[in-house]
Amino acid sequence: MDAAKQDREGPDAVRIGDWTYFPDLLKLQRGMEEVKLEPLVGHLLLFLSQHAGHPVSREDLLAAIWPDRVVGDEALSSAVNKLRRAFADDRRNPGYLETIPKVGYRLIATVQQPVPRPGPAATPERPGGGRAETGHRRMRFPAFLSVGVLFAIALAVLRPWSSDGPSVLERVTGDRSPSAVVKAPRLLVLPFINLGQDPKQQYLADGIVEDLITDLSRIESIRVLARSTSFQYKDKPVDPKQLAAEFGISHLIEGSVRRSGDALAVTARLIDTGTAQNVWSQRYDQAMAGSFVVQEDLVRSIAKALSVDQRDEQKNRIGSRPANSFEVYDLYLKGREVLSLRTPEANRQAQDYYRQAILLDPEFSRAYGGIAVALTRYANKGWSETPDVERDLALQYANKAIELDPDSPYAYWSLGFTHLYRHENLEAAEAARKALSLAPGYADGMSLLAMIQNYSGKPEEAIELIKEAIIINPLYSWDYLFNLGWAHYTLGEYRQAVKYLKLALERNQYATYARLVLAASHVALKEPGEAQWQVDEVLSYHTNMSIAFLGRETPIDLSSERIQRYLSDLRTAGVPED
Repeated sequence: MDAAKQDREGPDAVRIGDWTYFPDLLKLQRGMEEVKLEPLVGHLLLFLSQHAGHPVSREDLLAAIWPDRVVGDEALSSAVNKLRRAFADDRRNPGYLETIPKVGYRLIATVQQPVPRPGPAATPERPGGGRAETGHRRMRFPAFLSVGVLFAIALAVLRPWSSDGPSVLERVTGDRSPSAVVKAPRLLVLPFINLGQDPKQQYLADGIVEDLITDLSRIESIRVLARSTSFQYKDKPVDPKQLAAEFGISHLIEGSVRRSGDALAVTARLIDTGTAQNVWSQRYDQAMAGSFVVQEDLVRSIAKALSVDQRDEQKNRIGSRPANSFEVYDLYLKGREVLSLRTPEANRQAQDYYRQAILLDPEFSRAYGGIAVALTRYANKGWSETPDVERDLALQYANKAIELDPDSPYAYWSLGFTHLYRHENLEAAEAARKALSLAPGYADGMSLLAMIQNYSGKPEEAIELIKEAIIINPLYSWDYLFNLGWAHYTLGEYRQAVKYLKLALERNQYATYARLVLAASHVALKEPGEAQWQVDEVLSYHTNMSIAFLGRETPIDLSSERIQRYLSDLRTAGVPED
């Protein structure tokens, strides 16, 4: 290589086969031919180049490309397929990237120049531009940006609305109706701080907050913001008056958790956002032995501090039956934590934690609900060789959860989720409505029922539910937008559908079903090129996607004329029949 050419390529350029890759430009070049790569695809190529000729497992690739986030296998499959398309590589007779069944991938093209560990200038931004089902956007900014500019950008990411402009709901849906205004006291439970020496104990603090949010949502005379909004403020300073102005929050709840040996200390306080003063505070010291009553005491004390009118029947509905020991509750929280990882191994581990909890406390309802959800996911994700067995067991566990705690919204949520993936949509909707009757402010229940109604071809109720859920969960996740888009598609409001679905994909580019509904919307708008592009994206990583797959593996109601129209539009867009 002559000196001029070497200088042009720079020390970090990588020769791969007959292509040259420029990491700082995210560009492949071969003669006059150039191909731009997405940041995560470029990062994948660099990592594979560093291990050229050697198999790299899917697990190692996921850890390298998404080090701080949990994403599904479809994210990696999509990146691999985009890399193959960039090289115009043949999957069956590859010249660059080889698939090793049940292992991972190997870069088989010759790498003619060693790949140094890329520095800040050469490393493409690790994926954060799109959101997976769990995880938040990570952003890098040039050094010349001022602190003030960075703060403005952060606010724009975290809150796509301003306090002096339209309301949260109006900015999303355009709805100015009086019913969209919630006059009840609005609470935000901030993530509790883990004061223990072991950072792995964070799941305990997070779990207490999640259960506190669910239990407070049962009180009809208040509104508590949802978990996904709450956890946006993890490890971030907050200004009570600013939150009051932005979201109409009247009170904050903050606290800490410290586990030491066989003892647990939980502190909590209630803050009036108008004055930034404490309204109530309490410390709980809980031994490992004995019934775990911290949650129930927290909810009742907060309700009393807010002067909630607790009628006799409502008193019985505040809080769930506690576990008979902290050990049981701890196992339940561990199960919930690993279940969120969405891998078959984590799912099996979650099932084990829930079963251990049930062995120690056969009357702890939440553990039964948890294992019902885990078994349903295990069957639905295709991880089980006996999915019908798992689905039947899940139904038994969900019904047992309700038998043990008939006033638990989470138990009914679990039952609704279980029925849905048994293709029992009517029963699923009934259970979700029961959850909402027990907890009028239960955002997860609203989201589940909206999804059930969309799968059933009944969009009107789905839209109203999502509007209400957005008020409770102003930093809402991508699936709210997906459900809005799907509902508008079903109603024939295709431009509205496209708007919401594109917003959903901005937050989660691997949302397969958002892409499918978007493709169907483009078909209805007579935009075949746009529709085909969306289908091609899905098929690049979901290679077994078909009309038959949708009818078999997703809980769509095939008897609905609206669902049949959706499947017809997908056929036109290019989704294969089987």
